[in-house]
Amino acid sequence: MARSYWLDLFTGTTWKEFLAAGGEVSGFRERRWKTVQQMEPGDYLLCYLTGISRWIGVLEVMSDPFKGSAPIWKDEQFPCRVRVRSVATLIPETAVPVFELSDELSVFRDLKNPTHGPATFEAPQPAGSRPTAKPSWPRSLTPRTTQSTVPWMRPSSPAVPGRSRRQSDR
Repeated sequence: MARSYWLDLFTGTTWKEFLAAGGEVSGFRERRWKTVQQMEPGDYLLCYLTGISRWIGVLEVMSDPFKGSAPIWKDEQFPCRVRVRSVATLIPETAVPVFELSDELSVFRDLKNPTHGPATFEAPQPAGSRPTAKPSWPRSLTPRTTQSTVPWMRPSSPAVPGRSRRQSDR
């Protein structure tokens, strides 16, 4: 059977916690159980680091899906799990910026097509053997709060100057 490719999202914090726990088990939220049950040994998880929009690694699924509660992550349990091994692991500074590759990756050509795994998988492989450091912002690696330091991005700011949020949302 052909290998399937799955998206595995991490924040800077959950990526560090995953690696600190040995990088052998990846987990997903409870509501993703039906999707996780479709994963099979040999499938690849394409690891995407939110906040800085970079591909940070590729993991190979090594087990059937299972539910677990062993502590790996501090703030959430992510109970739907699979055992994994690292195929390519990068650091935030050498992770592949997704938007810089928009002209090269097929995933950007037809977003309605869900079979973009092979093209996306090609991006992290060369980066693992010849990494190029690009600045990342430490603040982008931490979970976002609801309060922005930019006044016009704060939830309490009016969407349209001179109008309240309720008026502009109608």
